[in-house]
Amino acid sequence: MTQLWSEADRQLLVWALPNEIVNGVGYEHFEAALGMTEDEYVTLIGNLRSDGRTFMLSRQEAVLMRTSLSEVIGMLANEFQTRTGYSDSEAENLRKRLDAFMNQEELVAE
Repeated sequence: MTQLWSEADRQLLVWALPNEIVNGVGYEHFEAALGMTEDEYVTLIGNLRSDGRTFMLSRQEAVLMRTSLSEVIGMLANEFQTRTGYSDSEAENLRKRLDAFMNQEELVAE
């Protein structure tokens, strides 16, 4: 199952968050935090970045994106907006939509 997401969602999920995860906050135990190695994560993000104009996520990818979002919010705290360019409310709205998608509710991209 896939879900259509907005361009703003795509920018946050495959550009801003991965930048912070790989180059910013860093993880001593990357695989424990995200459930995959850093190389696997970089490869997946690279594939999502090159999908073209329509950005789709599988449920499994949504789980990873939700985990990534939560990790970065937790690590950056008050610096989230400054470092990513997205407000706390935008991030929370996206997290709620990812949760709903993972629970198989129908959503319409904004």
